[in-house]
Amino acid sequence: MSEQTGSLQDDRTIDRLEEAVGRIATAMEQQARMREEREREARSTPDLPEIAANIDALCVRIRGILERKGE
Repeated sequence: MSEQTGSLQDDRTIDRLEEAVGRIATAMEQQARMREEREREARSTPDLPEIAANIDALCVRIRGILERKGE
């Protein structure tokens, strides 16, 4: 194998390694974005105990109004 052929092969090997590292970096960035999105969605979900308490309070108010109208 000539020195020039070896050099070209080395260049191709380095190019392939560089592309592989780029793909790995892109995949890691995508995973980080997806993780951040899942965390953001988890924080934005409604507070179910608070909603239940508000529904209970509304029911109490409705019962109070209905009882006054029934008198």
